[in-house]
Amino acid sequence: MKASREDADIAKSAEKAKKNFAGTEIKGKKLGVIGLGLYRNYHAYSAHAQALDEVDSALAEEWRRLWKYTVWDMCGIAASILLLLMIPVLGLLLVLACSLGLLVLAVLEMVCLWRTARIFREYRPPETPEA
Repeated sequence: MKASREDADIAKSAEKAKKNFAGTEIKGKKLGVIGLGLYRNYHAYSAHAQALDEVDSALAEEWRRLWKYTVWDMCGIAASILLLLMIPVLGLLLVLACSLGLLVLAVLEMVCLWRTARIFREYRPPETPEA
């Protein structure tokens, strides 16, 4: 009996302690959060591409293509949500296909990051003549 009373006290104190770490909730702001994620991806991918332009133009172009694939996948997700409301079975299939696309994009991003890191580990800038 004493253990259950202590458990209840622990639960109450834990709930009170959680309130100290609570932030403001963003209700109805899902599109803004998705938009910020796309904005972050755009700048990350374009920064990788710009850094690689002088070193490996093929890999730089791959980073740019990765951004295009991400945009197309997000458009597919939006279309699948609309289709889900009209024709549930087709919408569900499109949601699954786009989810698989996101997984493939994540793997491609890891491969590109690995190749970029390998290139910059081996990269030696050209010697500049001393004046």
